[in-house]
Amino acid sequence: MMEIKIRHIIVSITLLLFFINPADAGASGKQERHVLIINSYNYGYAWTNNEVKGIESVLGNKNGIVLHTEYMDTKIAHDDKYMGMLKEMYKHKYERIRFDAIIATDDDALEFVKKNHEGLFPGVPVVFCGINNYNDSKIAGHDYFTGVNEEADFKPTIDAALKINPKLRDFIVVNDKMTTGISLKKEFAEKVSGYGSSIKFTFLDDATLEEVKNTVRNLNPKDSAVFYLSFFKDRSGEHFTPSEAIPQIANAANVPMYGAVDYMLGHGVVGGMLKSSFYQGETAGKLALRILNGEKPGDIPIVMKSPNSFMFDYNALQRFGIDISALPPGAAVINKPETFYYKYKHIIWGVAALITGLVVFIVILLFNIRQRIKAQKELLTYQNHLEELVSARTNELNITNRQLEEDIEKRIRVEESLRQSQDKLVEAEKMAALGGLVAGVAHEINTPIGIAVTTASHLQDVTSKLSAAINNKTAKKDELFNYFIHATKSSELILTNLERTSELVRSFKMVSADQTSHERRVFKVRDYIEKVITSLSPRLKQTSCEIKLECPPDLEINSYPGALAQIITNFVINSLVHGFSDNGGDNGGDSGRGGIITINLSKNDGSLLLKYSDNGKGIPAENMGKIFNPFFTTNRAGGGTGLGLHILYNLITQTLKGTIDCESIQGEGTTFSVTIPAA
Repeated sequence: MMEIKIRHIIVSITLLLFFINPADAGASGKQERHVLIINSYNYGYAWTNNEVKGIESVLGNKNGIVLHTEYMDTKIAHDDKYMGMLKEMYKHKYERIRFDAIIATDDDALEFVKKNHEGLFPGVPVVFCGINNYNDSKIAGHDYFTGVNEEADFKPTIDAALKINPKLRDFIVVNDKMTTGISLKKEFAEKVSGYGSSIKFTFLDDATLEEVKNTVRNLNPKDSAVFYLSFFKDRSGEHFTPSEAIPQIANAANVPMYGAVDYMLGHGVVGGMLKSSFYQGETAGKLALRILNGEKPGDIPIVMKSPNSFMFDYNALQRFGIDISALPPGAAVINKPETFYYKYKHIIWGVAALITGLVVFIVILLFNIRQRIKAQKELLTYQNHLEELVSARTNELNITNRQLEEDIEKRIRVEESLRQSQDKLVEAEKMAALGGLVAGVAHEINTPIGIAVTTASHLQDVTSKLSAAINNKTAKKDELFNYFIHATKSSELILTNLERTSELVRSFKMVSADQTSHERRVFKVRDYIEKVITSLSPRLKQTSCEIKLECPPDLEINSYPGALAQIITNFVINSLVHGFSDNGGDNGGDSGRGGIITINLSKNDGSLLLKYSDNGKGIPAENMGKIFNPFFTTNRAGGGTGLGLHILYNLITQTLKGTIDCESIQGEGTTFSVTIPAA
C-alpha cells in the first residue's frame, strides 16, 4: 500500500516537471531593470500619492521592471544636515543596485538629484515631474535629464470667480514660505499681473494657522474671496497636511475659497482650473519607459503643457449659493447628488424611445391593416377580370411567339450574310491597297530599269565602234582613253539604277509577303518600317509630303510584321487621301498638298508605343466618334470605301491585342496613338 502511494507521488512530480513551461522558468533569469522614485514629500500627501499612482499605472505592470520608492518628507525637514543624512542613507541603501532610471517628483527631489547625481547615481537618466515655474536653466548642464512641467492656470480660475461674483475686488492668497510655496507665489504673481489695480491680491505667507482663519473669517462677502496655494508650515513652525489645513481654513472662511490642484476638492475648496497630479506621474512614467526602451533623455523634449481642467465641489457651491449654470462650460462637478432622473436617465430615455417606437409601430400596423382589407377587396374584383385577360392574351402570345421565331431566324440569316459581305469587302480593300502598291512599285521600277537599258545600249554601240577601230588598226590612244572614262561612268550609272531597283523590289517583296502572312516573328522595328516607307515611295513621290521616322535602331519586338506594315500603310494612305488633299482626296492622285508625317516608335514596360502624326487638314469634331466605323467615309465620290481605318482598328485591337486613340484639331492635323504588346 505504501509503495503504491510513493509510486503515485513520483508520477505526480514527474508530470509536474514535464508540464513546467521552459519559458516561464527562464523568465526568472531575465535581467531586471530598476527604477528609483524619489518623492519630495511624505507618503499620505494626496498630491504625492497620485503622482506615484500615475507612475505605477505605466511601469508597475511591466515585467522585468522593479520600482523603488523613497519619500524625502521635505515639508518636515529641509536643512543641509537633513539632506546630507538622506544622501548617506541612499548611498548605503542602494550601493549594490545599479538603477536604469530615476524619477524625481516635485522641486525638492529634483534639486537633491541634481546636486548628488554624480555622487550617488552617475550616468543614470533622470525624469522629473511636478516642477513649478520650469525653464531650461533648471537642468542646464544635465544632459541626462528630461521631464514634465507643472504649470498652474491661475488666471482662468480668477476669471471664473469674477463671472460667479462680478463685484470681486479683493483676493486673499493663502501660502507658506517653503520651497514650493515660494515658487508658487512667484508663478501666481506673474500670471495675475494683468489685472492691475482692478483686483487686489493680498498674500498670507507669514502667519499662523489661527491668524489665517481669523483673517478669512472677517472678509467682506460682497467683494472678497480666498485662493489657497500651499500651507504646509505656518510661522510658528507647525506642520500641516492639506487634509488638515484646507478644511480648517475653508470652514472658517465666510467667502468661497478657490484652489489650483485636484486633491484640494472635497475638503472645502469651491474649485477652479485644477492641475492633475496623477497626469504628472503618468507622463513621467511614459518618459521613463521610453528611456528604458533605449531612447536618450537628451532626445526627449520636455512636456510643457499640463492638461488642467475646470473642477468644482457641489457641496462648497451649495454652501455659498453658487448656481451650477454660472460655472464655465464643460466644468466637472463632484459630489453632485444623483436624482432619480439623473441616475436612470439613460433607462428612462430608452424606455420612452421604446414606447414611442411601439406606438408608431401600432399606428403603422393599423393603417396597413386597413389598407390591406381595401386592397383585398379590389384584388378580388381584378382577379376575375385578369383571368379573362390572361386567357385571351395566351392565345395572342402563341401566335406572336411563332412570328417572333420566324423573324429571329430571318434576322440571323441576314446578319450572317452581312458579316460575310463585310469580310469580303475588307479583304477586297486589302487586295486593292496591295494592288495599288504593286502598280506604284512597277511604275517606280520602270524608270531606273529604262535608264540602265539605255545606258547599256549606248555602251554597247561605243564598244562596237572601238572594237572595229582596233581590228582595223586605226584606234588612237585618246579614243581608247575616252572610251575607258565613258565605260566607267556608264557602268556606275547602270549599277546605281539596278541597285535602286533591287532595293525597291526587295522591300516590296518583304512587305507584301508580310501583309499576306499571319506569322509572328522577331524583327527590328526601324529596319522594317524603313522598308515599308520605301515600298510607299512611288505613292509619296506623287506628292510633296515628307515622312520623318523617329525610332531607336536597336528596337526589337516579337509580333506580326505584316499587321504593322498594314497599319503604317493605311495611316500614310489615309493622310495622303484625306489629310493633304485639297479636294477631299482622289484615291492617291497628285492633288495632295505638301506636309509632314511623323512616325515615332518607342518601347515602354513591354509595350510598343506608336505615335503617328500629320499636319494635315484634321478631322471635324462631329466625325471623331465615327472614324473607325465600317463604311464611314467623307470621300464616297472619290471612291473611298470607309474600310481603311476600320481594318486598321481591327488589326490593332483583335490581331495585335492593343489599343488605339485619335486626337485631331481641324486645320492643324491629326495624331493616332497606338499601344501593342512587344512580345
